[in-house]
Amino acid sequence: MKRVWKTMGELATYVNGYAFKPEDWSENGAPIIRIQNLTGSMSELHCYEGQLDEKYRVVAGDILISWSASLGVYEWAQKDGWLNQHIFKVVFNKEQLDKTYFKYAASRAIEKSALLVHGSTMKHLTKGVFDAIPVPIYAMEDQKQIAGILQTVDEDIANRKRVLALLDALVKSRFVEMFGDPVINDRQFPVMKFSEIASSRLGKMLDKKNQTGKCAFPYLANYNVQWFRFDLSSLNTMDFTEADRQEFELRKGDLLVCEGGEVGRCAIWNNELEHCYFQKALHRVRCDTSVILPEYLAFTFLLHSKYNGFEDAISGVSTIAHLPGDRLKKLQVIVPPLPLQQKFAAFVHQVDAAKAAARGEIAAMETLRGKMMQEFFG
Repeated sequence: MKRVWKTMGELATYVNGYAFKPEDWSENGAPIIRIQNLTGSMSELHCYEGQLDEKYRVVAGDILISWSASLGVYEWAQKDGWLNQHIFKVVFNKEQLDKTYFKYAASRAIEKSALLVHGSTMKHLTKGVFDAIPVPIYAMEDQKQIAGILQTVDEDIANRKRVLALLDALVKSRFVEMFGDPVINDRQFPVMKFSEIASSRLGKMLDKKNQTGKCAFPYLANYNVQWFRFDLSSLNTMDFTEADRQEFELRKGDLLVCEGGEVGRCAIWNNELEHCYFQKALHRVRCDTSVILPEYLAFTFLLHSKYNGFEDAISGVSTIAHLPGDRLKKLQVIVPPLPLQQKFAAFVHQVDAAKAAARGEIAAMETLRGKMMQEFFG
């Protein structure tokens, strides 16, 4: 495949959005398309009841480029709306381009140009820098072929992510089927105080002034603990003395529970990493497995988190909620018969194996996608 390099400015015309003000927002009219609506960080759409120049109108299939705060290329797929400032609408009136190919090529080009962004707190591409970004262009037939290949990979990744979501929903459904509502205890299982069925403690507080680096080890922070899994892609380190390492060790089966942020978010440690410890933002919970299993307790915490089951236990300063250690110990926990918990735990392990396989496939396909993007677009 032969390619030539052209600049973004040579490929199309880019219409910047209208500078809406908060007083322009309405509950009626056409939606105002903001960066938050493109990135998915906000699903709520503000609306505008008036009329604007048609150049600001966005319809399904339009390619949009956010050039401030969050850089990215998107295809609008919702109902017609009005374009907000800091987003370009791409008008294909200069070069013969396949829209899907352009979306991939422009995305890669902008990603490579991210080092050129300006601004201290809000990153943005100036129009001059944006127009000068180089993009490889192939013959139309090759553009369509490249777009088709990348779309197939993206669809495969999306399908496997949907499988993960379905597996998560399956376990939640099985939990409710077996145990009922863990907040109101509609099955009338026995209730015990948390301190009677598990031990817990918060991790080590980070003291930046006293870090020597001589006995530094990785530790889990709040953001490393996601629901039922650990994100170990970015671990910080701090000093742990020999006594610290005994006190803050992690064992297989420990439940790590977020003390703040999304209170109760938790995952079971399965020795994913050797010599790893935990910070004060986390509770390390060790279950008395003759009474309660971590697999059951983790899903109890999930449903408590989703349905305000921690409401009486959390404390907060302003809007920041916390689950202090003393309140965790007093938490009332529904305790079903152990054989029933064991049956649920076996089901969880079976589903976890399927999820691990799906995540492995996703990682492999994302690696393949990255190589393809490099090959096609440099």
